[in-house]
Amino acid sequence: MPTFVESVQAVEDDNVAAFGRRLADRVETLGEALDLLEEWTASSRDAGTELSSKYETAKRLARDEIRDAEDGDADDVPAEDLLDHPAVSDQTKERLREFSTKLHVFLDEERSYGEARSALARSLDAELDLYKELLAELQSGDTGVDDARQAIARFAREDALGAPNRTAADVLLEAAGDGEGS
Repeated sequence: MPTFVESVQAVEDDNVAAFGRRLADRVETLGEALDLLEEWTASSRDAGTELSSKYETAKRLARDEIRDAEDGDADDVPAEDLLDHPAVSDQTKERLREFSTKLHVFLDEERSYGEARSALARSLDAELDLYKELLAELQSGDTGVDDARQAIARFAREDALGAPNRTAADVLLEAAGDGEGS
């Protein structure tokens, strides 16, 4: 299936209405892509919150075990010392290790994913701005179909993420399993 960049190249020079419809449809598709990106971001935040909560619960349980065994204040015991404390049960130590590892892995991945999501959002915004500008210029007659096609191809080649015939929306929608490149 052709990408949007490829499909607009087939629109005839004198068919401003068809080109405008394709651009308007693409603006709608970009809205869907931005929604999807926001869903992924929210899902990631939720996963991080859940892992953090589980880790905090395991630390609280370990400190409760220390408090019960020593009748003292365990809130000052650093998290890294909980694994070596004799009053903490093996089961609680295992939970601490598990959730500490999962949380650290998640945070490391989230740093790189967060950067990628930010780059993707910037690219989607730039793509959306281009299409809105082209729509306005087509409607006013300041730009023709050929110039608009060239601007889209140039954007995909020089400014967008992915291959020269793809834009950020194509990359995101394909990654989501949508598979629609238009």
